[in-house]
Amino acid sequence: MTVKCEPISEEAELFNSLVAAGDDGQPLPQQDLRFLCLYRLKVTQETMELLEAQKIDVDCLRKMRIEDVDVLFEGKPLGSKILFREAFLEWRDEIGLPCQSIKSIGDRKRYSEPSPASSSSFDLLGGTPLKQQLLTSPNWDECLPPAVQLFGEREANGQRDGAAPVSYRSFQWPMTPGTLKDVLSSSPIGQPILARGCLGSLSKSLQYQLAAIIIDYHMEFETKITTPQLENYAYCITTLFPHENAPKETMNTTGGMKKFGDLVGSIDEGTSSARFLLFRAETAEVVCFHQKELRLICPQEGWVEQDPHEILSVVYECIERTLEKLVELGGNPQTDIVAIGVTNQRETTIVWDRTTGEPLYNAIVWQDMRTSSTVDQLLETVPNKTKNKNYLKPLCGLPLSPYFSAVKLRWLLDNVPKVKGAVRAGSCLFGTVDTWLIWNLTGGPDGGAHVTDVSNASRTMLMNIETLKYDKALMKFFDVPLEILPTIRSSSEVYGLIKFRPLQHIPLAGCLGDQQSALVGQECLSRGRAKATYGTGCFLLYNTGTAVIDSYHGLISTVAYQMGPDALPVYALEGSVAVAGAALGWLRDNLNLIGGASESESAALEMENNGDVYFVPAFSGLYAPYWDPEARGVICGITEDTQRGHIVRAALEAVCFQVRDILDAMNNDSGTPLQKLKVDGGMTANATMMQWQADLIGLDVLKPKFGAAMAAGRAVGKWDIENVSVESDSTVFKPQISENERDVRYKRWKMAIERAVGWDKCL
Repeated sequence: MTVKCEPISEEAELFNSLVAAGDDGQPLPQQDLRFLCLYRLKVTQETMELLEAQKIDVDCLRKMRIEDVDVLFEGKPLGSKILFREAFLEWRDEIGLPCQSIKSIGDRKRYSEPSPASSSSFDLLGGTPLKQQLLTSPNWDECLPPAVQLFGEREANGQRDGAAPVSYRSFQWPMTPGTLKDVLSSSPIGQPILARGCLGSLSKSLQYQLAAIIIDYHMEFETKITTPQLENYAYCITTLFPHENAPKETMNTTGGMKKFGDLVGSIDEGTSSARFLLFRAETAEVVCFHQKELRLICPQEGWVEQDPHEILSVVYECIERTLEKLVELGGNPQTDIVAIGVTNQRETTIVWDRTTGEPLYNAIVWQDMRTSSTVDQLLETVPNKTKNKNYLKPLCGLPLSPYFSAVKLRWLLDNVPKVKGAVRAGSCLFGTVDTWLIWNLTGGPDGGAHVTDVSNASRTMLMNIETLKYDKALMKFFDVPLEILPTIRSSSEVYGLIKFRPLQHIPLAGCLGDQQSALVGQECLSRGRAKATYGTGCFLLYNTGTAVIDSYHGLISTVAYQMGPDALPVYALEGSVAVAGAALGWLRDNLNLIGGASESESAALEMENNGDVYFVPAFSGLYAPYWDPEARGVICGITEDTQRGHIVRAALEAVCFQVRDILDAMNNDSGTPLQKLKVDGGMTANATMMQWQADLIGLDVLKPKFGAAMAAGRAVGKWDIENVSVESDSTVFKPQISENERDVRYKRWKMAIERAVGWDKCL
């Protein structure tokens, strides 16, 4: 037999020679035990010391029986024993001295009464080194521990007594501590084990029973136990039954301890990616997170869709990966996490069947422009034929635009027969992404909560911005039935308990649209504070307090948040930039000017200035404050000296100039000039761009984190929003150019805007 081990180190090369030496039957010397155990069996240093203390050498390992492993680890953490035992069995198979595997316990037909010889093997130690007690390995069927035999007897007796046999087919792998708890609770044999609550209090007999129950669970799925599966089971055991010497930091509700204190989770579902983050409620510190990209589907020019199933599966994956990281850090998802919040891309519209949970069409993303013709048709219905796009603004705060959900829903009702049929049948449900996620997380067709919060509902054009209820006039205008709409709730309250197994029974207690979530996370909680989020698009929100301010400068009024069912709503003025980070994607994918967004900063810095080049990325029109769907992109000021860096810099500066457009409108509408701007989002990683932003608006820019998590934590009394601050950790960018230079460059930008607006009308 030859074991291949790459000779990347002196130790590895020596290990190869050790294995080769073992093939000829010659015993390996005692000092070689360390190499075998550390480099082949991959045991921990603690296990290595245990073997050495018992004077175990390689020859002993060749003769050890499975019950000898159990005796060796008596009183030690069960996870270490399981990992060593599986590696030990694999090694014995490789060297041609097979030892009966642990998985044989799962074969109930093999249970038999232990022989006297085998019974005596359980009283071996007695202060004598295990090496001196190793005997010729007996038949495995004669060596089953009494507890395993007892397990079979009790099950058989239970079936004779008429009790239903225990079935674990409703459970799935990977196991979670909650699943193990359910498995033990459902078994009369497991219940006394569960009652002990601590590994240190489990006798050897109970440990055998616990191992047998887990293996029985595993055999429902497959006959081989891999190392990752063993690690998963070991984690579940040590989490559910903490060792008596485990480190303890913070008390949980069941009497255990929490390493990080109370944790609050945030599901952050954006346009280009989703992520799940865990925060410490006491300090707002991010403990761990996982993020994954999402696909955009563009079946036609101007159409932007996403697969609702993919959105859900990516969110699930992010949750699972984050919880794995929490476990690696020493946390316990079942006891540490006290609440979950959701934040989401807004306006994106999903319709699905309430009975099957199946989407009736792809999600229509907020960027989608297919509904321009629907807007034109709706404008024809405005009284007096004025075609006033602000006709509904006094009710909902929003202008008629392809951007908002009601227009997208109207298109679906008009153009997708499957949706029309479901509405007639009474099986259609509508929601933005938050509603889709909450409904599925809380049970889906099995009693899922069909709800949304006020911040998301305020983006549909169906909710009255002052009453916070669906408005009959708005529903009549769009001809949308009330029955398909989600119930409107506050941003901070318990909507239901999660049924998705890794987070089962944890309250889902907070919901905010992504931009409102950023406003809360940036602590813009009082009138006169504003934030900008730089992502695929760019969004600015200005807190106006409990008053709705009507904009006369191209902004929209929206609900910022409502922190509890009985709290007053807080409002905001909002300005939206359609293309921000998306412009860098265009430079990468369409022009091949950069390899990715991370390269944009270095490319722009190749130039000393912008070369008087200005780029208006109006690929699908301009949003606030212009609201011109007919605008199209232009690049102005190109000369024979223009280089790649000039265009990349112009794309970055375009975002900064559009932010200034919106801030000027906010100052005019509110009458209270902004003193500083807080920023977040992916593009803020570009420090040079943030400096340009400060230069072009003439204000300090602060880059400080967690709105949905804060709302969820507040709902369960675990997050003190008013007294936990993130501002002290902010990076501050101060203006470095003169006011004159700032105004000259902004005037040039306005000239470029004049060339972009109304472009399609000229055709």
